[in-house]
Amino acid sequence: MVNKLKHWVQKVSEYDFPIFQSTINALSNISVEDDTSASELTSVILRDPSLSAKILKFANSSYYNPSQAKTYTVSRAVVLMGFDVVRDIGLSLAIIESFLGAKSRTIVSALMAKSFHAATQARNLARENGEKGLEEIFLAALLHNLGEMVFWCVADDELVDKLLTAMEDEEYDEEEAQESILGFKLADLTHALVSKWNMNKILADTLSDTPSDDSRKKYIHFGVKLAETLPDGIESEKAKKVCKQLAGQLGRPLGETKKIVREGLKQATEVASSYGASSVVPLMPGNDEFTKTVSPEKDTILEPVETVTYPEPDPLLQLQILRDLSVILKSSQDLNLIIETLLEGIHRGIGLDRALFALFTPIKSQIRGKFTVGINADTLLNHFSFNVGDVTNNPFNEVLLENQTSLWMRSNILDDYSRDVMKKISDVLGTRTFFIAPLVVNSHPIGLFYADRQPSKRPLDQESFEGFEHFTHQATLAVESLSRKK
Repeated sequence: MVNKLKHWVQKVSEYDFPIFQSTINALSNISVEDDTSASELTSVILRDPSLSAKILKFANSSYYNPSQAKTYTVSRAVVLMGFDVVRDIGLSLAIIESFLGAKSRTIVSALMAKSFHAATQARNLARENGEKGLEEIFLAALLHNLGEMVFWCVADDELVDKLLTAMEDEEYDEEEAQESILGFKLADLTHALVSKWNMNKILADTLSDTPSDDSRKKYIHFGVKLAETLPDGIESEKAKKVCKQLAGQLGRPLGETKKIVREGLKQATEVASSYGASSVVPLMPGNDEFTKTVSPEKDTILEPVETVTYPEPDPLLQLQILRDLSVILKSSQDLNLIIETLLEGIHRGIGLDRALFALFTPIKSQIRGKFTVGINADTLLNHFSFNVGDVTNNPFNEVLLENQTSLWMRSNILDDYSRDVMKKISDVLGTRTFFIAPLVVNSHPIGLFYADRQPSKRPLDQESFEGFEHFTHQATLAVESLSRKK
């Protein structure tokens, strides 16, 4: 069993889901271990424009932001909502988006509908009992059937047919059929994936056989049970049995408990839509179009795969991000957060595809990428490393150590620099046109900002350069302010 399960975990990890290899793997590898964690999380989210927009939507919802003080940056959202919440929401959104964008059997949409219903019910029930950590409970219930959803996406038709035949055999229950055909239960696959991707702790605890006194597990259990039984109607024998058990747990009359459950039915459709999964809403119990029978053999595209969206200049957003920066400066001395906020302004506000901050190491006379945001920016970060100080006719050398002013590198000034140097730079960057500006504090060079539009091949312009200069100047002011405070 162990070897077969390991094989499937590896198979899933290597499967060509739209964003599994980048966003999900990157998010799952981040944990709160040092001061850079929040910056890394922000950076990963900002590499996916769709994910960034959805995180900001959540950050500005009445649930997460009851004060309704608008949040404009992902970096600020991480501070307000908390590292764990943003990371788990990001992982959930990325996983769901992968399922929606992949060519998947229709049974996956039915499972997703059930998952959103279970998650909404679990969160509502926990709230009714005054439980804390509601979002963790929601996400644990949402991903409770993760292994099963992944299996139906990844398995070939022959294996699907074998498993379906076994599951329809009255001699087996579903888990016995799964072990007979696969050598493991799909719940085991969920547990293994949750462990590999370093996901929701409550979910891992719920799936484990290890005894636990965590009271939150019961809400996940009831959410899942309600999602399984309510398709037959709230007055069905199975549903009435679950509602009666639930009433006992909540210490509420049965009629009041059913009212809470009915409210969860209504809310689940809104929740699914907020996660970008509106295509599964017709399959949710209580919906007029709900059908109890879903064929797992029919292949369909659940929703079209989103195309890459390149950021457009937004002067209002630039101003709003600068206001966010001033709020951060008043409440935090986290230099990483400040740099990340400025990079986000350069990327989303000015409309530049990629933005990077590189640290200057005087001992090695080198600049190396430290933080980056934008499209395909991870490749840029991994390769951005250049020598400075000992090379003439080098634009990085000029900006950081000589003139200490910003520079718009473009074709009409290429001849001012060494051809060999520029070839090495363009080989790494994939372009010869970019913006760079130094971060200098008290005459000491700290690092360098870089931005371009290489992924989209869109031209740079004077207005964008002026915006870039403004943001990088704010960086100097912000760091000087921090140094005075310290």
